[in-house]
Amino acid sequence: MSEVCVWRTSTQVHACYNSGKDKRQQKAMKATFELRASQSETENLAIMHYFRKGAPMYRKKAEGGAVLGWADCPVVCATGAAVHRFYTKDDITNDITITWITPELRAKLNARADEMKATRADGDTAPMLLGIEASSDRFKYD
Repeated sequence: MSEVCVWRTSTQVHACYNSGKDKRQQKAMKATFELRASQSETENLAIMHYFRKGAPMYRKKAEGGAVLGWADCPVVCATGAAVHRFYTKDDITNDITITWITPELRAKLNARADEMKATRADGDTAPMLLGIEASSDRFKYD
């Protein structure tokens, strides 16, 4: 059976700070995230689609990036190609339109990948690309 690829970043990238208070909050959430990361590998919890205009990650080329974290931790890390930012699970949707990767979505993606593999020629190992539609048009760009 096929498995959904999990995107992870292996490099430290620059965070986006708005103010001194924001920087302190980001440092506190980072400490929580790193403490939990010392216990186990992160999971891909969601995919980012659109960002609220004026949000720290708006127009930073983070669309399609992963939201990393754990089911049992309230802090997540929104990761883009060149930026990252920490959020609580409760607050992330104030800035970002995301699609949570639920067991149902993962099963749907795996089933679609199996369908695509069935139509391939024997020995075809080219990468497959599966898209995830945005959960809503909230914050969609003009």
